[in-house]
Amino acid sequence: MASSSRKPSRNDNKRALVYALQFNNPYDVALKDKEDKMIVISKARAKLLRVFKTLETEADRNIIPQKAQDQLWWLKWDLHPNDIKKKRISKKMFFIGILSTVLHTIKNELGIHYELLLSRDKDELFCKLYVTESWLIKRAYETDYLLRFRHKKEKWTRSFQEFSPYGPFSLQSKYINTKKILFSQYDSKHLLTNSGGSYFTFNDKVRLISDAIYCKMDLYVLKNYGIMIDAFPLHDNLTLDYLKSEWATMKAFFIPQPLTEIKNYYSEQIAFYFAWMGVYATFMGICSVVGFVVFIILIISSYLKHEGIYTATQVFFCLFLALWGSFFDQFWTRRERELAWQWGTANMTFKEHQREKFEGKFQKDEVTGKMKVLMRESEKRNIKKTVSFVVIAFLIIVVIAMVIAIFRLRVLMKSTDDLKDYGSIVPALIYAIQISIFDLIYSKVSVWLNNLENHETMNIYNNSLAFKLFLFRFINSYCGLFYIAFIKMYQSSDQCTENGCMYDLGFQLSIIFITNMILNIIELGLPWFLYKFRVRWEERRIKQLNEMNANIRKELYQVETESKYEPYENPIEDYMEMALQFGFVALFGSSFPLLPILALIEILIEIRVDSWKLCNITRRPEPVQSESIGIWKNIIVFIAYFGAVTNSGIVVFTSGALNNFSYSTRVLIFIIIEHAFVFGIATVSYLTPDCSKVVRKGITWCERVTHNKTLGKLIDDSIKLEKRDSLDATFRFYFNKNDIRYQEE
Repeated sequence: MASSSRKPSRNDNKRALVYALQFNNPYDVALKDKEDKMIVISKARAKLLRVFKTLETEADRNIIPQKAQDQLWWLKWDLHPNDIKKKRISKKMFFIGILSTVLHTIKNELGIHYELLLSRDKDELFCKLYVTESWLIKRAYETDYLLRFRHKKEKWTRSFQEFSPYGPFSLQSKYINTKKILFSQYDSKHLLTNSGGSYFTFNDKVRLISDAIYCKMDLYVLKNYGIMIDAFPLHDNLTLDYLKSEWATMKAFFIPQPLTEIKNYYSEQIAFYFAWMGVYATFMGICSVVGFVVFIILIISSYLKHEGIYTATQVFFCLFLALWGSFFDQFWTRRERELAWQWGTANMTFKEHQREKFEGKFQKDEVTGKMKVLMRESEKRNIKKTVSFVVIAFLIIVVIAMVIAIFRLRVLMKSTDDLKDYGSIVPALIYAIQISIFDLIYSKVSVWLNNLENHETMNIYNNSLAFKLFLFRFINSYCGLFYIAFIKMYQSSDQCTENGCMYDLGFQLSIIFITNMILNIIELGLPWFLYKFRVRWEERRIKQLNEMNANIRKELYQVETESKYEPYENPIEDYMEMALQFGFVALFGSSFPLLPILALIEILIEIRVDSWKLCNITRRPEPVQSESIGIWKNIIVFIAYFGAVTNSGIVVFTSGALNNFSYSTRVLIFIIIEHAFVFGIATVSYLTPDCSKVVRKGITWCERVTHNKTLGKLIDDSIKLEKRDSLDATFRFYFNKNDIRYQEE
């Protein structure tokens, strides 16, 4: 093609399977009622126009494919107004008309190849989307898509030049009349190659094809109309098999994670999560070693009755945990920046579409001149946020009341002879279970509140949801532990055991932690059971259909199998679980020195289980670009600072080390220690650069290279992208049963 500088490759026209659209089958015999139900033409026109992001009053005739205007009589612009208002068509005709228009647009307007497959039970259609290298090149030019420059080993020899910068693909036009290739190329395994590869990783292909479809049509509207079921990227078996064998297995328990491969196959967002988990596991390993040594010293000193050594060891572990949390945050900040540099996302501006469920008035945006959903002027955002605050406050009050009731139950059981022996374990178990139950309830409530607030983009939505979840779960998970650590010692009716409040705190903490581990293991199996349930339900239906028709296909298509998997939306719950675990260790770990070992085991298992879920029982997620872990870094920083305050309090009030001092003196000592910790952490954070000198130079160099190449781009009006044919003359507009394949693959 005219815009490519390299030699034509036989792979340019080789089709790569990238994406799938899942529709309800309009020819399904179980949907005969659609033939009887009618829809007014005005509504049918409005719905079709809305799919293509326009309205009857704003309609640009070029938006709707000319072929659709010619073939759909009810869509013709010269149709009499009375016919539009009064005449009706069947829902089946409407269904087929929209689906035919969508397929025509994909094939002839966007130039994307597709193949229609019928599901085994014949109630769904799968539209497999294929793209060629030439299509991807054309689309990348049109959108100024950012790709990584080819690395110049002979010129870029400095340490900060190890990773090539990214730049808009249109820069390749500077070398239109040369054989020079400006950007990196990848082989079938998405690894860098010197020649004969593709400019695009699989994630690039998914982003380009989904963006092309989104710019033309609104898939969420198709879902609302009951025409489309879902849309999702498809797995690449070659790369997936590698990740299954080298990453998503217990055999790789202590092997470093292939972060670059994870980034290339899934996304930067997911790779950042697993990178953070890896750093977290390393620091928890350090904490586990120290905790184990502390535990041994405590056992020996307790046996030898050396109270001074026992207390001093507890105080040391408190101080260690206060600093440990801060060092973890500092180390991760530098590692995060380093990865953003390596992956080319540092300081990158990411393109975000409107959230599918964002509600408002669909109209022309005066700024961009494009049709989009705009916030209604009557939208009472502040009122909705107030409602959220009131609901959250109410639930927090309920949680505190539940905790008080549980500890009152403990007092009651302790004072009853028949129940005295169970006075510790039963309330502790009830409290641990109560935490899990309220977490589950609030997860549903927080999603409802977040939807009520009507956030426009997914990033804002996720940040708001994460904040709500953490605020509630922080109080739900820790308020009982704060009571034991700092209030219980002053309650005459609920005194600590003879071993002290540190023992009670450690006992409650261990019960909560072990209960959470058991519940998490049960929860991790839920996606697998849901997948098995869908398959079983499908097999039962197939058995019924086989009794009526022996020609039912026995095996599922690969795309059909993937459609049964649970969708993977984002790692919010995964982050939340680990952030709370970090809080248990950083805030109260001094009361149970073996807790870091349990936490480390859970982290290592969580990494493998999460990776196994991604590779085996969830759909391939949409690739989301990112330069950090987002709001979760702020949450980790908050926990680290709060851990300094909590551990200062445990040293002064709970450990018993300063019991010889008066209460007012202890308060003064607490304020001094706490301020010293917070000031020290803040000073270290301020003086420690967020990234190394090499990374800082590397980011600056990448930006300069891209800027210089952009300024030096040769603009030649004679260079034109070849115009895509608007219509394939052999393409029939209406699709029918003969266009749908049902045979075995």
